[in-house]
Amino acid sequence: MNGRRRLLLVASAALAAGGCTRVDRVEATVHWLGIDHAFGAGLVLASADGRLATVGFFAEPLTLPALESLRSGGSVVQALVARKVPCLVLELHFKGPGRAGFDNLERYAVTFGNLGSSPVTFNRQSRDWVKDGSIELAGEARAGTRLLGRVRRSGATDIDGTDRPYRWDLSFDAAVAA
Repeated sequence: MNGRRRLLLVASAALAAGGCTRVDRVEATVHWLGIDHAFGAGLVLASADGRLATVGFFAEPLTLPALESLRSGGSVVQALVARKVPCLVLELHFKGPGRAGFDNLERYAVTFGNLGSSPVTFNRQSRDWVKDGSIELAGEARAGTRLLGRVRRSGATDIDGTDRPYRWDLSFDAAVAA
């Protein structure tokens, strides 16, 4: 991550911790099965122990009852896929609670749901990150704090004997829902 971008992420997290309010931004672009998808709304959740953050990306804002259902449900991935609308889920697994920095990231997963195929999950481990385009994280994975980040990747995967290209560019700067 370049120094300027990292400084902006850290400064944004510091401002958020100081009580400044701002609009949440959860957006993504994805290329899957030859089609480009855009998501401009979302939700950020965290586990009680601060070791898992889940970011749900939606094409359009969800209704308040739908958001409440996701907040209280056991699995955001299953709930989003069951809705039968295009969605994207990023799960960030941290080594321990605390700051959501790259050095604390253990693994992450990106699930494509209802994008023209069965749900597909891409799991990324630390050994894979050398090949990844970019991962930038700041903030905390704890209710009431802000979580900021950008995760990018492109590649190809075998689908029924054919290499199919994919790409994701996920960006978020949002309060973690309580």
